[in-house]
Amino acid sequence: MKLQDQPYSIEVNLDDTKIYLGLFSFVSIALIQLMSMNNIDGFLIFAEYCFAVSLPFLAILLFIKYAERHKQKWFKSLTYTFVYLTAPLASCMGIGSIFFHFSNKIGVVFTICALLAIVLKAKLTRWMKKIN
Repeated sequence: MKLQDQPYSIEVNLDDTKIYLGLFSFVSIALIQLMSMNNIDGFLIFAEYCFAVSLPFLAILLFIKYAERHKQKWFKSLTYTFVYLTAPLASCMGIGSIFFHFSNKIGVVFTICALLAIVLKAKLTRWMKKIN
């Protein structure tokens, strides 16, 4: 069987748990650093709120991934979708706020790149579904 004849899977081999753990670690360290600062501006306060929202949802995602790995049923409901979207979005908003704290130009570049990544991911997902 040639490589082109093999069915292409939309599943990603990269373990989501590693991504969530990395994001959880980054957010935790950033939050500790932000909490120890004096006289922070509005962008950093917004980042603190975003990280405060994202940490519990990232923790829930880690538990969900653990349950899925051990064949426990987790129904993909509205709650699952809410958690799945809220955790990474709030984390990215907090990271973006940190960029805006340093420079509006850097914050705008981050925002444009983040939106571009979302669009490219959606197009790639649609393209891969057409292949299958």
